[in-house]
Amino acid sequence: MFIRKLCVLLVLSAIIKISTSYHKYPIHTVNYHVRGYYEDMIDLCIRFLNYNQTIINTICHTRKPQKTNGDEPSTDLSAGYKLCSKQDAFPHQHVLCSDKVFWWDGWTGQKFCNDMHLHISGIGLDVKLSWSYTIVNGDQICTYP
Repeated sequence: MFIRKLCVLLVLSAIIKISTSYHKYPIHTVNYHVRGYYEDMIDLCIRFLNYNQTIINTICHTRKPQKTNGDEPSTDLSAGYKLCSKQDAFPHQHVLCSDKVFWWDGWTGQKFCNDMHLHISGIGLDVKLSWSYTIVNGDQICTYP
């Protein structure tokens, strides 16, 4: 009877370990450059995403120069990211976000260069985001227009 209970306990502990383990991803660098109309920009946040595309970590910058230019290393649990900027626009604040970007196991040590162009659009003077990114080797410098 003792042996049977021990075997059941070992099997359960193996199942628990498997279900609570997580997949680690390579560390990448997210570089960003904000240009254009950023006078009403309150912050810039990097939202790191897991494989379920849910936010697992957020890093926000509220002061220049980090608010408009910088880079952050990812966590080992991050499968991707998106960039968001909160704007102080009358009559309320709103948030502009980039698309989600994902890396997978094969891409190691890369730098993701994000060009964020904030511009005024339309009669209501709404701020819009035009965004693009390129991938370079981790030791290279990002270049922007």
